[in-house]
Amino acid sequence: MHAEEMLNVYLNWGDLALETLQTDVLNKRLCEGCSYVVISGMGGSGIAGDYIRVVADEYSRLPVYVVKDFALPHWVRGGNAMVLSVSYSGNTLETIAAFESALKRGVCVGVVTSGGELEVLARRYSVPLALVRGGLVPRIAFPALLIASLRILWESGVDIVPQQVVTDSLSALRDDRARREAEELAEFLKDSRLPVIVAPSRMAPLAIRAKNEFNENSKLPVKVEVAPELFHNDIVGWELRSFTDKAVLFLTGNRVEDELTRFYGDILKDLGHDVYEVPLRGGSVLYKLLYGTLLVGLASVYLARDRGVDPLETKTIARYKEFLKRLGDIRRWH
Repeated sequence: MHAEEMLNVYLNWGDLALETLQTDVLNKRLCEGCSYVVISGMGGSGIAGDYIRVVADEYSRLPVYVVKDFALPHWVRGGNAMVLSVSYSGNTLETIAAFESALKRGVCVGVVTSGGELEVLARRYSVPLALVRGGLVPRIAFPALLIASLRILWESGVDIVPQQVVTDSLSALRDDRARREAEELAEFLKDSRLPVIVAPSRMAPLAIRAKNEFNENSKLPVKVEVAPELFHNDIVGWELRSFTDKAVLFLTGNRVEDELTRFYGDILKDLGHDVYEVPLRGGSVLYKLLYGTLLVGLASVYLARDRGVDPLETKTIARYKEFLKRLGDIRRWH
């Protein structure tokens, strides 16, 4: 898959999301008495959990926690927990270790994957399983992973977000404005060394997703700063004006959030930064997240093309996976 093919996948995310919405969940089982949800996953798979956590804050009575590690917290145990293991490849060692830990602790478990060992384990133990389209890489399978995760939760009787909100928000993935604004953002970042992405706390997962997309696709290091927390730490780090670069501000249409973000933008301008504002379209928080995710995904591939790098190649991640193999069976440690 080359850059143009990758762009085509992003531009057809709407179809991928609808396809996943219509795919059945295997081994359906109610998670009765569930009082909290834990979503386990890494990288392009794990980011789905970050999005669900934010959406749950808007709609759900249940808290959602995200684990990006080999081990689950000690307090995750018993029949009142739902652990959702998300790994596109199905072979992510951290996620498999957390899955096996969840089984031992007697909690409700679900799996989202395209195959691999997690599919084998899910079938072996007859836990709810959502299979998504294969042949992609985790970061561009994002809509499938997100929707499949929500589907398992719905089928398990765990109410996180109304299905109608999700269905309505999927139109964000067909919003034509994202492509034009992505091209403008890529042009803005073309000569950047270390851009800063600034977002209000509700959009922190989007800022992290943007960082990850530019890291992996564009081979560009990125710093993320989140308001209002940034006003108590990050803001001071620029006072010596050690270098100047570019800042991208995510604007939500919420007056307080946008005033805080623009205030920081003005400070960065005073310190010599070029500032670019990205309006997040739509009404619901999920629509804004999906729109922004499509925009930064496209922008990261456009920027990769401009920088002459392969957006699919991730040499150092491959090196890390080889390191894990040499390290031994980490799953036994937990």
